[in-house]
Amino acid sequence: MPQVTYKDLGIAVVDDDGVYRGFVSALLSKNSDFAIFEASSGDELCEILDGQTIDCILLDYNLGIESGFAIRERLIARYPLVPPIVMLTGDGRESTVIKALRIGINDYLAKRDLRADALLSAINRVVEEDRKERLARAEHQRLARVAGLDLVTGLLGKSNLDDRLAQLAALGARSRAAYGLILVQMVELEHIAGTFGLKVGDQALRLFGERLQAAARSSDICGRYSDGTFLVIADIGNDSSQLEAVCERLADQVSFRMNLDAVSFELSAHIGAARCSQIERSEVVSGADLLQLAHNALVASKTETLRFGIAEVRSFDVPSVQAPTEGTGNQGVSRPAADALRTSDRRSVPRQRVFKRGQITVPSAGTTVDCTVRNLSVYGAGLRIDAIFSVPAEFELLIAGEGIKRSVRVRWQIGHDLGVEFIGGPAHPVSDRS
Repeated sequence: MPQVTYKDLGIAVVDDDGVYRGFVSALLSKNSDFAIFEASSGDELCEILDGQTIDCILLDYNLGIESGFAIRERLIARYPLVPPIVMLTGDGRESTVIKALRIGINDYLAKRDLRADALLSAINRVVEEDRKERLARAEHQRLARVAGLDLVTGLLGKSNLDDRLAQLAALGARSRAAYGLILVQMVELEHIAGTFGLKVGDQALRLFGERLQAAARSSDICGRYSDGTFLVIADIGNDSSQLEAVCERLADQVSFRMNLDAVSFELSAHIGAARCSQIERSEVVSGADLLQLAHNALVASKTETLRFGIAEVRSFDVPSVQAPTEGTGNQGVSRPAADALRTSDRRSVPRQRVFKRGQITVPSAGTTVDCTVRNLSVYGAGLRIDAIFSVPAEFELLIAGEGIKRSVRVRWQIGHDLGVEFIGGPAHPVSDRS
């Protein structure tokens, strides 16, 4: 198959020797219609790449204080796509040539007796190979999108995960209770991408996703939901403690040190989960409802330095809410769901921050447990219990100083904290219930 000959290409000539750089530029200008840009250093090359379309880089092996190999590493860290590179050098040692080709230099030409035909042939060859590779990559990405896969990690993508959540919502109430949702947010992604470049950020995402998938079980569904946030749909069966066990496994696996050729850094995660239990109704609940609660458990794990947080839905009386997106709070959550969302101050009704002692009373069990009432609204309260225990779905709450007991229903629980909604009509004085 004959080689394609290109006419209109942007070529960057990088050499710290101004005389030789001018020679190469003149050689190209005389024998082609290429647009030629000259640079004497890696910094000047980056300025050219930031402002011009470059199809090929002619890069000197030795630029004084910086080698051509080092400049290539800088470009890989800074740009998602680096133009093909033809290295020019007076060092004709076989070991240098082998190293250049091994690390990804596209072609290699000796400076001595450089001829126009050899230089043009090398440029056309590497540009043609690069364009074929980009077409193949684009086709791969198209097929991945059709299959609902994330292009960076190869895991399921957001659209595919949303489909799975819709299927989950369509299940019967008891079947839905056999699943939990786990959001795993990679903590360092923004810092890594900003410091080392997008390509290193993508490498970190891929490795993070691989470890996450390895930690999940074969019955779990794992994918990348947005930016640095992954979603695991965990099969917990009839044992609600399975969700804690899965979260523990994930937490162990996604805290690790990542070592690349030039950089090394720690990776860690915030984890939030949500599950349904004590299902009494058969209403269909959108996956966004449970996902929002998992998001809030994740936020709680950040603010309270928990290894992970778990929110528990006691019934399916939850209005529709927006699914969480990266970088957002709980905007769009309707009442009374807003009162169940512990980490948001954007509520449709005012919440009063308080610090009052309270008592949780379970008449049927003859149990009384001390607690702290941390906030109040007309619809519910946020409580902190002094010791974790198995809180029933409904109980009576006595708030010190008010002299009244309220019947409440638990909407979520994360460790020592829980959110409750008031039920049974207006509050009633203690004397009326004694």
